[in-house]
Amino acid sequence: MNPLVAAEKAGRAIGAMLFAFFGAVWLVWWSLEFFGVAPAVLAAIGVGAVAIFLLALRQLLTYRWALAKVADSPETKRGRKIFNWVNGGQWVAVFIAVTVLVNTGHPEWIRVAIIFIVGAHFLPLGAAFHHRWHYITGGSLIALALVYPFVTPAGPLNPVGLLGTGAILWFSALMSVVPGIQGARASSPSQAL
Repeated sequence: MNPLVAAEKAGRAIGAMLFAFFGAVWLVWWSLEFFGVAPAVLAAIGVGAVAIFLLALRQLLTYRWALAKVADSPETKRGRKIFNWVNGGQWVAVFIAVTVLVNTGHPEWIRVAIIFIVGAHFLPLGAAFHHRWHYITGGSLIALALVYPFVTPAGPLNPVGLLGTGAILWFSALMSVVPGIQGARASSPSQAL
């Protein structure tokens, strides 16, 4: 297999592992708000997270050989730089949003702001890496943040936002590692996230 394609698959597996974890965090938060401490639900979330993580790990172990081959390529270095800037910007935006919302007396909008910012951060990554699932993930999270507070009881505090975010991240993880639906080839193998 072409080392660039193999490295891309390894990179997507790393991203899927992170999505499995962060999706589980959102789903646990949802479960605690919706059900309280419900061992069966929390166990199901744990099983789902581990299953997705192991599926991604299998793909990573299969293709990790290619990561070293492309590690010093200009495309990989460019991809790492873009990824670091976009993720750094995401965390700064989250910090600013939380600070502003708390200081203006609107802490109930914090989760909505975070969902929106997380969604928005996928768009430049999709553009940089030509990875269509980043657009789908980002667009879905943005749409969720823009719609659910206005159509659900309890508005921005409705746990459906937490459930939706976790589900979108898990779905995106699966789309990165399930054979046959991994999307169009990216221009860079470092498009993991």
